[in-house]
Amino acid sequence: MNLFKKISKEGWLLLFIFIFVLAFRLYFVFQSKNFSSDEAYFHLRHINYILENNKILFYDDLSYGGRYILYPPLFHILFAYITLGSMLLLKIFPAIFASLLVFAVYFIAKYITNDKKTALFTSLLASFVPLYMTETLNNLSPYSLVIPLIFFMLYCLSKIDKQFYLLLFILSSLLLPFLHATAILFLLTILIYLVISKSEGLELTKLKKEAMLFSVAVIILIELIIFKKAFLQYGLDVIWQNIPVNIFADEFKSLNVFEIIFGVGIVQLIFGLFGLYYGLHKLKKRLVYMTSSLILGIFVLLLLRLIPLSVGLMFLGISLAITSSLTIKFIFEYFEQTKLFNYEKYFTYMFLFLVLFLSIIPIYSIANKVSPVFDQTIADMEWINNNVREDATVLAPLQEGNLIISLAKRKNVADSEFLLAPNALKRSEDIKIMYTVGSEAIALGLMHKYNINVIYESDNLDKIYGKYNLAYLNNKECFNEIMWRIYEVRC
Repeated sequence: MNLFKKISKEGWLLLFIFIFVLAFRLYFVFQSKNFSSDEAYFHLRHINYILENNKILFYDDLSYGGRYILYPPLFHILFAYITLGSMLLLKIFPAIFASLLVFAVYFIAKYITNDKKTALFTSLLASFVPLYMTETLNNLSPYSLVIPLIFFMLYCLSKIDKQFYLLLFILSSLLLPFLHATAILFLLTILIYLVISKSEGLELTKLKKEAMLFSVAVIILIELIIFKKAFLQYGLDVIWQNIPVNIFADEFKSLNVFEIIFGVGIVQLIFGLFGLYYGLHKLKKRLVYMTSSLILGIFVLLLLRLIPLSVGLMFLGISLAITSSLTIKFIFEYFEQTKLFNYEKYFTYMFLFLVLFLSIIPIYSIANKVSPVFDQTIADMEWINNNVREDATVLAPLQEGNLIISLAKRKNVADSEFLLAPNALKRSEDIKIMYTVGSEAIALGLMHKYNINVIYESDNLDKIYGKYNLAYLNNKECFNEIMWRIYEVRC
């Protein structure tokens, strides 16, 4: 009881915002028992493998018919042992971790503005960045954990002179590169911040410099160890993850105004840009420079197409939400100087309504369109797992390759994890040919090339390929329909 008495009004409001964001996410999570992306089933395969074998999956004999996997393992290890493979917990924990962004942003905004009310508004705004919400909604994604951690590290770095935050920063620096390759973005942020600090004449304490250089060294070392084989094979081209050129344009898109608006959010973009300008030219606070370093790093990577657009806009949206705290505080301070100060409470409600109307409600509409994997598709995968011989190779669209290896537990021709994948471009092109050519001779030639035993006629063929042509399936001697939409290759 004494603990509850010590929680301030702002503490209760912050907890309410966290619960609200979590409830918003869980509402959509419980709409379906399935995840909303094929990538989630890549992570599910690795989590289940750890639970079944008590070791990390380094060589996957099902993906591409057999290939090495390079992926930071900590996310899979953590989720394996905190969920024990429970599908319910695998859907709940990502929502909890993603919602923790509320606290990280609150502490950063409070540190920048020294205003609790502004920090509360900012934490709400950052949690409803459109792309961050949709990319991590009902999805088993490392970003649900990595993004809150990176922003928490920025806060720890601002208070590094205190031993508690120093220890947290060191621990986070060790964990981050084992969670996701996005650690490189944090490394770039630190380097840009050091350059800006030097150019602006900002004095950094010896401890802060040492902590940042330690983080840079640790991240580089760990990433080199994890991705050593990829660096040796691709060199600096490893940045593009061996993504086939026919898919590259969809992942590494060029920046345009509409993509930024829809990905970042109109409120976050307008308030954030004004706050960034105001913070850099008027306040010149260290944490503002640090956040601006992250924004600059993201822009550079996006302009050079060195980072997927969706990833860049997630970080950009949250960073701009943080700098929008300066705009929000400026508005509140200006309002206090007018004769309408007595109506402050109503102005606060009006501002909350603005956030609700321009940010939360549109995201609710977008989230309703984030479709989970169809129940019938999951049922098809389970049928293949139970009825098709174990050494079979299943033809499925590349975008469903992880479903084949995770749920059907059979070899695929290709999937969306391209790093170290053999002939990823050729395989993706051949899959498209087999689904669109209509010619039995051409299709069979490619099926023999990849030892395909089963063809899966996915619900998503129209969406993926536009028009598809499987006319050769009419030859019942060569292609036997062993289950609805599932065909055995006999020739």
